[in-house]
Amino acid sequence: MSLERSINYYYAVLALRLLLERGLINEEEYGKICRYNAEIFRPEREYI
Repeated sequence: MSLERSINYYYAVLALRLLLERGLINEEEYGKICRYNAEIFRPEREYI
């Protein structure tokens, strides 16, 4: 269990949501990037 990885994933998701809300990425890109980040950061299940 790595709290640091979970926190990094959480902040990555927040940044992605901001990009999505501002129209800089679309829903499909958001989903792909979130899946990629989950593979890289490997957060705890409650964050996915």
